[in-house]
Amino acid sequence: MNSVILHQNQKWYNFINTIKNKKDNICSCCKKKKELMLLDFNHYKIEKEPWEQEEKSAFLVCNSCFKNNENIEEPDIGWYLLEIRDLGGLSGVCKKKSCQQKIRYEYKIYHPEYGYLTVGSTCVDYLTGKEKQMCFDIKKEYIHTKKMVNKYKPKYKKNKKGLIFLEEKYKNTLIRIYKKKENCYLTRIIKIKNKKPQIKEAILLKEYSTGKKALEAGYLKIKELKSKNEEHKKILKELLLSI
Repeated sequence: MNSVILHQNQKWYNFINTIKNKKDNICSCCKKKKELMLLDFNHYKIEKEPWEQEEKSAFLVCNSCFKNNENIEEPDIGWYLLEIRDLGGLSGVCKKKSCQQKIRYEYKIYHPEYGYLTVGSTCVDYLTGKEKQMCFDIKKEYIHTKKMVNKYKPKYKKNKKGLIFLEEKYKNTLIRIYKKKENCYLTRIIKIKNKKPQIKEAILLKEYSTGKKALEAGYLKIKELKSKNEEHKKILKELLLSI
């Protein structure tokens, strides 16, 4: 099963990609061009986030030249969450030295004095602190939506125009999925008013490669539309983009 990215810190990735482009992805120590690069800083301002540091202070260091992590104690605080990924099974390993457990959900974190570390759900709660709730909420919404999709038994119909579709009612809203062709499913979100679908007000989502993905997108979009919490909306939008 292919892994799925559930969350990415775009501010971080935009910042490091800017530095990579300016430095031509060349390590400042060995002067070699390598794929995996870490960021280091001449003058790190602790009151600012890593992606808020001055570009002129940042430089690239390859994994080989970076501070020897084997001899540095892993910091207990000061980590930043960069990415959450579902591996689809217990195919990953938590890289925290005191853990080394098999993991399904992979959290990529960063510390200015240590570099990158990939950990599991338990260790990320301990290390990131302030982002603990966000990690929990993302995983909770992702798992809940997947369970709804897996429970649903699709029954496709054919309308008068010969279009093949299925419908699912969720939170007084219709999810209508059209099978345009093989590996091409189109999702429409249709509000219901006075027990009647408001076709003219339908929200059209992008095309998806499977009916399950199209249904998952429908659930997430309705959750987003119904949510009154802006942080919750951001999580749902990001999960929608990950499909």
